[in-house]
Amino acid sequence: SSPGYLRTACQCIMTKRLASEEFCGPAPRRQAVEQFMLPGSRSRKRTPVRRSFVQLRCGLEVYEVRPEREHEYTFIYMHALGGFHGGPKTITTPPRFFAMSQRWPKNMRLVVPMAPWRAMTFADGREMYAWFDYLSTSGGRHQDPIDESHLLHMRKSLHELISQEADLISGDHTRIFLGGMSQGCCMGLDAFVHYPQPLGGFCGLAGFVMDSTSEAVIRRSAQKETKIALFNGCNDRICRQAWVRPANQRLAAGGFDQVSNHFEKYVCHALGGWEQWWILEFVREMCQISSDGEDTGSSQGASDCGSQKVAD
Repeated sequence: SSPGYLRTACQCIMTKRLASEEFCGPAPRRQAVEQFMLPGSRSRKRTPVRRSFVQLRCGLEVYEVRPEREHEYTFIYMHALGGFHGGPKTITTPPRFFAMSQRWPKNMRLVVPMAPWRAMTFADGREMYAWFDYLSTSGGRHQDPIDESHLLHMRKSLHELISQEADLISGDHTRIFLGGMSQGCCMGLDAFVHYPQPLGGFCGLAGFVMDSTSEAVIRRSAQKETKIALFNGCNDRICRQAWVRPANQRLAAGGFDQVSNHFEKYVCHALGGWEQWWILEFVREMCQISSDGEDTGSSQGASDCGSQKVAD
């Protein structure tokens, strides 16, 4: 067997595993506040980090990690359909982009809102963590129809969350960054484009601009001069490059001038370590942290298939 064949076989297995992931069952019990340990890179030493689940005024339950230093930035990350990888049983484990905790900006607060636990039409009523319901599934051939009433409700809640987070840093919305994975990326992009004040930036993984975000909304958006970094896999069979790239190009066509869309070779929908890598690179660039860990200033906002402006 050739290495290429083995790589393709592994990608197919990962894609099928993600598509058939079982997220049904009772919602997990969560501890209000607990201590957990993050592994250091190439070291047996573990760093204690304080995390907690809190219920905010916007109605969302959020997972938060407080910064080690003075709070200057906030990164709000929307998880994928079903929560974190592995379903509800792993919803309380730290996101994998903390595996390299020494690279996370020490002045950045992490906020991960939890999507509602809802029955999904496409899954014959099975319940899972989801930002909105899919009414049917095309198997990755095109965008799937959604329940837009769920989308509107979650957009309002996320806007309230963004406003609350901005209040913690003197109302400076340009120090608030959004991101998301898969359905979380789609939900985050929708909330980002509709938000009435300029934000710091957006990092989207394995997602796209949904058809429900109209050209008129894109043209009127306050985020036109804000950096948007989108990352997708060339071998993604759920969000396929053939229709994801044109969907994301709608941003540039609507006047967004700081949008990039990178498609990585051999990567499928289950991003693996790329999720951690892309998020860390994005937040460090936004906080202008150099490779040696020094903060070089305030925020302002490889292989090919490839990395390019979405207008290309």
